[in-house]
Amino acid sequence: MDDLLKRMGNVESAVSDIRVQVGSIQTTLQDSLPNLVTKAELGKCEAAIQAVHLLLPHLATKNDVSKSEAAIQAVHVLLPHLATKNDVSKSESSIIKWLITTQIAVAALVLAIMRFFV
Repeated sequence: MDDLLKRMGNVESAVSDIRVQVGSIQTTLQDSLPNLVTKAELGKCEAAIQAVHLLLPHLATKNDVSKSEAAIQAVHVLLPHLATKNDVSKSESSIIKWLITTQIAVAALVLAIMRFFV
């Protein structure tokens, strides 16, 4: 009988230890449960990752960007030598004046020639 009581005491002590450990595990789970991901949320993440994988081949590399920067630099070098809006406007007005003067001269020439034949 003594042996049986001793064994029951060991079982109760073990159950008590197990109860403390389960309580600790339960507390840990309750604290981290809101931070765990569900299977549905994980599926959404996998879909987003798949979308990123599909976009990766179309993104520019460092080499592509450096080539673009070189092309932009070449444009910056050319910009000071290109005509501005003011330059084009001056040329346009000069051409218009030249055309009007030429037309007046041609009209005067036609009138002078007509005087000789009329």
